[in-house]
Amino acid sequence: MVAPAPAVAAAIADAVSTQNRMSAQLQEMLRSTNATVRNTAQLYTGPSPRLTWTPMTRRSDSAAMATQLGTTGTREYFFTGVTQPAWTAGSPMPAGTRVFEPDVGGTIQGGVALIRGHSSDGTEYPARTLASTLVHETSHTLVASYGEHPGTSTDSGSFDRYKDEFRAYFVDPYDQRFGGLTPDRRAGDIRTLLVGASAANPAPATNAYRDLQAAYWTNATFRGQVDRHTRPDGFNLTSSPRLDQLFGLLTAAGTDASKVDDAILVIIRLPVAERTEAAAASMVETLLQPLSEPARQRVRRALGAPSVPAYTAELNPDNSPRITWFYDSLVRGDPAGITTTYGRLTPVERGRLALNAATLVFVDRHLDNVRTRACTVAMINTGSIDQFHAVDRFVGACLDELANELLGTPRTAPSPALLAALRAMAFEARIGFYRLTEDARIRYVEVLPAPIQRPLISVLRGERDP
Repeated sequence: MVAPAPAVAAAIADAVSTQNRMSAQLQEMLRSTNATVRNTAQLYTGPSPRLTWTPMTRRSDSAAMATQLGTTGTREYFFTGVTQPAWTAGSPMPAGTRVFEPDVGGTIQGGVALIRGHSSDGTEYPARTLASTLVHETSHTLVASYGEHPGTSTDSGSFDRYKDEFRAYFVDPYDQRFGGLTPDRRAGDIRTLLVGASAANPAPATNAYRDLQAAYWTNATFRGQVDRHTRPDGFNLTSSPRLDQLFGLLTAAGTDASKVDDAILVIIRLPVAERTEAAAASMVETLLQPLSEPARQRVRRALGAPSVPAYTAELNPDNSPRITWFYDSLVRGDPAGITTTYGRLTPVERGRLALNAATLVFVDRHLDNVRTRACTVAMINTGSIDQFHAVDRFVGACLDELANELLGTPRTAPSPALLAALRAMAFEARIGFYRLTEDARIRYVEVLPAPIQRPLISVLRGERDP
């Protein structure tokens, strides 16, 4: 194989260097204490990354291409990956050639982040600059995938594009021009970058935002919109892979009801700040509209769960995977799954859940079926799967009594079967049925004829033995 010309080899070496340095920088970003930085890296790493990136390197023959095309000083020509496609003077540009202003640091094309590692004179960009480019371009990618600011792709001088670019700069902590400024000062300096200090400064011919610049200095309406826009907008401002996953699941739930459970499982794992953002997001409310009303309410209850440490920290203080699986089964609501996952808990874990206020709130928010919820509360508070089934049998016996009344053959006292079911319930289960699952008591006991209801209530309240 013939070795590439020295200039080509140098360009390829730059591309390989960018690839290696960006890969190392991603690992550094994963360890960052900044949520946006850490989240961005998570989107590009792991066994199945949500997003991809590739080096973008100035071609060794970029100047010759510019001469041929009459773009010297205003455009440069790039290749992606680590291979520079061959080109000879007089020929069309090779497929995949990217064309940008000389000062471009990166962009997105087809959902892929293109990261430039060297300036036009060959100077290596610092690692901080590579990270900044990735954070910036990731914001653009997510905004596009959520369908926000659609005018960005159809009108480069639109307010949509301004908001898209404004957000990408505002959320980037690496950009030394803006990262250390107060929010108001940051907003003002980003505006100047995007629309210029005047219609001629910077020179529009080399300004990547020349269409925004032209619109601002010639259109009073556009200028007013820009001047009033001082904070980033849209969904998922911190590029969270969890909020991104929630978007995908809620979108899918519009046509596949089974995805509602999956969406709620994502919600219950969200950090409080992200759950708070999702709860207030107009995007989420829009995604809920195709869902059934019960499904919408389930999602809203999950988003509106308490955010205080007394709730969030007490649900699973030791981060037990078994307790996590149990909570997941509550969201899915299948009785067999609930008892199976509870059965895998250690005695200590069962003890931590018993009469745990946070756990009971979780059950109340996520387990919709009244009968299953009453059975689950009894099981949790007694530490016994048998009590799940005991309450289930009691509810069944109550329904049998109700059926007798509806058929016109009401009893004048609880049946032996009903009393036997009541006796099978532990004292804690009976008290819990009365006090902690009021809706079950109302639905299954208080609808019964008075001669049956009164003695049952007395036992459930602990006033007498069954």
